[in-house]
Amino acid sequence: MKKGPLFWPLLLGGTVLVLSLFGAVNLTRRPGIRPEHLARPVVGIDGYDVRRPADARFVLTRKRIGDPVEIRFGPDGGPVVVHDTVVPFYERAPFPFPFILLGAFSFLSGFGVLLLKPADRRSRIFYWLCFSFGAAAMIGGATLGVQARALNLLPGVLFNFAYPMTLALLLWFARSYAPHREMARPMLFWVLPLAWGAFLCATFLASQLGPSIAAFRIREQGVRVLRLYIVALGVLALVEFARAFGGAVSEDERTQIKWYFIGLAAGLGPFLAFNQLPLAFSDKPLLSEDFASAFFFLLPIFLATVILQFRLLKVNVVFPRGLVYSILTVFTLCAYLFSVDALRLLFPRATATGNTLILVSAAVAVAVLLSPGRRNIQDGVDRLFFRQAYDYRKAVQRFKERSRAAVDADGLTALFFEVLTSVLPVTAFGALLREAGREPGRPVRFGGFDGAAAAKLEGLPADGRGPWARADKVRGLMNVDLTRDGLLASAGAAVVLAMPGGAGTPPGLLALGPKISGHRFTREDVELIETLAGDLAVNLGRIRIQEEMIYERASREKSEELVRMKTEFISALSHELRTPMTSLNGLSGLLRSGKIEEPAQRDRLLGLMAGECGRLARFLTNVLDYGKIEGDAMVYTFRDVDLGPLVRDVADLVRAARDAEGIEIEVAVPARPVMVRADPDAVRQAVLNLLDNAVKYSPERATVTVSLADRPDEAALAVKDRGMGIAPEDRDRIFEAFFRAAPAVERHPTGVGLGLRIVSHIMAAHGGRVEVESEPGTGSVFRLIFPR
Repeated sequence: MKKGPLFWPLLLGGTVLVLSLFGAVNLTRRPGIRPEHLARPVVGIDGYDVRRPADARFVLTRKRIGDPVEIRFGPDGGPVVVHDTVVPFYERAPFPFPFILLGAFSFLSGFGVLLLKPADRRSRIFYWLCFSFGAAAMIGGATLGVQARALNLLPGVLFNFAYPMTLALLLWFARSYAPHREMARPMLFWVLPLAWGAFLCATFLASQLGPSIAAFRIREQGVRVLRLYIVALGVLALVEFARAFGGAVSEDERTQIKWYFIGLAAGLGPFLAFNQLPLAFSDKPLLSEDFASAFFFLLPIFLATVILQFRLLKVNVVFPRGLVYSILTVFTLCAYLFSVDALRLLFPRATATGNTLILVSAAVAVAVLLSPGRRNIQDGVDRLFFRQAYDYRKAVQRFKERSRAAVDADGLTALFFEVLTSVLPVTAFGALLREAGREPGRPVRFGGFDGAAAAKLEGLPADGRGPWARADKVRGLMNVDLTRDGLLASAGAAVVLAMPGGAGTPPGLLALGPKISGHRFTREDVELIETLAGDLAVNLGRIRIQEEMIYERASREKSEELVRMKTEFISALSHELRTPMTSLNGLSGLLRSGKIEEPAQRDRLLGLMAGECGRLARFLTNVLDYGKIEGDAMVYTFRDVDLGPLVRDVADLVRAARDAEGIEIEVAVPARPVMVRADPDAVRQAVLNLLDNAVKYSPERATVTVSLADRPDEAALAVKDRGMGIAPEDRDRIFEAFFRAAPAVERHPTGVGLGLRIVSHIMAAHGGRVEVESEPGTGSVFRLIFPR
C-alpha cells in the first residue's frame, strides 16, 4: 500500500502526542513531601545528601505516593530525623491543568496547519515546532513523573529532546522568512540540539537506572548551560524576525512577521528573561515557572493565527475584539502577579502573613486604577491588533466629520478620494456623476484615469447594480459581478461601484484602479468603499438640495430685485422726463404769449430751452446706451483722437447748460496734442457724464476742474469737484447700474444711476480703467486712464 506524503509526519506526530499524554498523566501523580517539612533546612532524604533543592527532586523520582520517606534536617532546635510518607505534590500546589491545555492547543494548531496547508514549507516547520513545544509543555519535566517506573522514562526521554529542539525549530521557522539567505545551518539546527538532547537523555537515564545522584547533578549543571543556549536561540529568533520584517517586500508578509514578533516577544520573552536566564546562574528565578509559563498561551495563538491566513492577517476573523481585550487583561494580571512575586522575594517577612488579603486588595486597587484608562487601552488594542479595521473605522469617521463642510460636488468627491486613498492606496480613482446640467458622464474627480477610460466605463449601468470587479484583483468576495473583466481591464479599473441611490443623489459610478501594493481587494476593502460611497451619496444629495434651495431663493430675490429696480426706474424715468418737459412747455408758452419783447431776454429763454433739450437728450442717450450694453450690442469705432479739443468742447457744452447754477468749470490741458486710440463719441459721453455729476453734486458758486495729463505709457483725464464726496462703503458700488448712495439721493433726487455704469463700460472697452479718489465732505476726483 502506497503511503502519502503526510503518513510519516502524522505517524511521528501521533507518537509524540501519545507519549506527551502519558507524561501528563504521570505528572498528575508527581510525588512530594508535606509543606511543613519544607519550612526547615532539609539536608538528607533516604540516605542521600541534599545539597540543593534539585537533589530532593531526584530522590522523590524514586518514590511513589504513599511510600515511606526519611527526612534529615539541619540543627534548628527540632528533631533531626523525621519519618513520613510521600504525599501528592499537587495537594500543596495548583494542578498543572493550564500546561496540559497549552500542550493540547499546540498539538491542535500543528495538526490543523499541516492538514490545511500540507504542501507549504512553513506549515511543516510550524507543525514540528508545535509538537516539540506541546510535548515540553505537557510533560512538564523529564524527572517529575518517573515514580521509579521504567515505562515512565519514555516521556522523560521525549522531553530531553523536545526541550532544546523547540527553540531551534523556532529559529528555523524565523529564518524561513528570509528567502535570499541560507535556509538552515546544520550545526545550529540539528547537530547542537540533538547533541544537547543526547547529553540530557544519557545523564537522565544514568541517574534513573543507576540510580546515581552524581549523574543527576551533572545533568543539572548541563541544564544551567542549556538555559543560556535556549536564551540565545530565543534572542536570535527575535533578531531574525526583525531582519525579515525590514527586508519584506509586501505588506502582507510584513504584517505576518509583525504578529510573529509580537507573539514571540509576549509569549516567550518573560519566560526566557525572568526565569531561564536567572536560573542559569542561581537557584532563584525572578519569576516563578508557573507565572512565566502563563505567557506561553500567547505564543501558539499568535503563530497559529498568522500561518492559517491566506496572505493578509485578519485576526478579527479568528478572535473577536472582546477576546483580545480579555487576553490583554490576563497579560496585565500576569504583570501584576510578577510584581507580587518580586515583592515576595524582596520582603519575605512582610508577605509571610496575611498575604491573601494583601493580594486581593492590591488586585482590586489595580483594577480601579486601570479602569479610567480602559478606553485608551481598548484604542491601543485596536491600533495594534485590529489595525486595518481601526484605520477603516477612523477613515469613515473622518469623512463623516469633514463632509459636513463640503459645499459643492467637486469638493466633496475630492474629499471622498482623499480619505479613501489614505487608507487604501490605489493606482487610479475616479467618479462619473450623471447629473442634469452636466455632460453625460462628465468626470467630477479623476486621478490616474484618462478620458478614454471614462468613456469605456460609460457602458456600465448606474442603477445600483454591481459592484463589478476583475477576477484577478479581488479575493474572498461574494455578490460581485466578474463578467465585465475585459471592459474593466481595458479602462485600467479593478473595482467599479454604482453610486448608491438617495434623495437628490445623482446617478453615477465610482472606479478604483488596482492597489499600489499589488494585493487584491478583500471583502473589508469593498465594505469600506461601499460605506464611504453611501456617505458620499447622502452628502451629494444634500448638496444638490441645498443648491436647488439657494438657486430658488436667489431667483426669487433676483426677481424681487428686478421688480423693485423696474419700479424705481420707471419712477426716476418719469421724473427725469417730466422736469425738462415741464420747463420746455413753460418756456415755449411764455415765448408764444408775446409778453417777452426784449431780444436779450428772449435769447436767455431760448438758451434755457436749449439746455433743457440737451439735458433730456443726454438722459435718453444714457438709457439707450445702457440697453445696448446689457444686450451686448454696444459698438465702438476706434481711431486716433486728440483729447485736448474734445475736453474743451464738452466743458463748453456743460458750462453753457449749467451757467444759471453758478458753477465755474476750469479746463487744464497741455498745449501739445494728447493722442489716444479711442471712439470719440464714447469718450465725449464719458467725460460729459462725469462733468454732469460733478456739477450736480457741487455746492453753489463752486469750481469743477477738468485736467488732462500726458504720460509716457498712458493719458489721464481727471474731473475734480469740491462736492459732497463718496462714503468708503459706497465706492465699490457706484459703478453698478441703478445704484445711488443715500446722500446723493437726498441731495439730488433726480437721476437713475446709469452714468457711472456707462463710463465704466466705455473705459473697459478701451482697455483703460476708472480711478476714484473721494472723501465725504471734501469732494471727489474721477480719472479716466487711456493706455497708449
